[in-house]
Amino acid sequence: MHLSDTEVWESARVLEASSCHPSYTEDDQCPAINTNSPKLDNSFNSIEHLLHDERGRSGGEASTPCLGVGRDQCWQFITASLPSKTLKGHYVLENFISEKEEQDIVCFLDMDLRNPWRLSTFNGLHLGKGYGMITNLRKRCVCPANFEMPKVLMPILERMRESVSVLKDFCPNETNAIDYCKHKGHWLKPHVDDRQISGTILVNLSLCGDCRMTYARERGPCEIYKVLLRRRCIQILTGESRYSFTHSILNDDLLDPRRVSMTFRQSSNP
Repeated sequence: MHLSDTEVWESARVLEASSCHPSYTEDDQCPAINTNSPKLDNSFNSIEHLLHDERGRSGGEASTPCLGVGRDQCWQFITASLPSKTLKGHYVLENFISEKEEQDIVCFLDMDLRNPWRLSTFNGLHLGKGYGMITNLRKRCVCPANFEMPKVLMPILERMRESVSVLKDFCPNETNAIDYCKHKGHWLKPHVDDRQISGTILVNLSLCGDCRMTYARERGPCEIYKVLLRRRCIQILTGESRYSFTHSILNDDLLDPRRVSMTFRQSSNP
């Protein structure tokens, strides 16, 4: 595989935000999966420094567990953004999972009755649930898990480490899932994940629908950006995008009736 021959496109378009207040709208239904594939952008850039180069590996073409195709075939599905020149440390990788993987993950989340979706108003309004280690913000510590990290996610976490250089040592031990339903007025409050407990890297997986996420500089001059997150992409927050900007989602910026997200962290006691 000659990764330098791979063309990729800059999906993390940074746009100036025009509003910071959620606006509630009505939709007819809230389906589990929107099966319409997004239209890809036509602007391409080279990104071989972000994805691991598979050249020189012996043993022939390895099988990619979830996609069921050879490793070389798997690479052609993944496209990546260059780090934004203004939102430093932020990356987006499109088509990081297949439609089948997306369906399997959402099905697991919806059918896991031992850990059902629960209404949450902690960071806005939406449904939520968590797996893995529990972050206790009040006591400033990480507690043992009530629910183990789902097995359906293991091949995807392995793919992150194998295919993305900035994630080669990323071993998340907790994830929270959020279920947004646009017609119910769901939204995400501007916030920064805990700077001490939640680790230096955040990875967010988008499922079911697209959205625009708003990034706003927390201190100093007003600096606001919007990033398009398509279903089946992952976004990676490191450095300044992780520590200096709040992130949020307006209800108007939920672009489909339903969106599910999973955020992965490598949490530890401060």
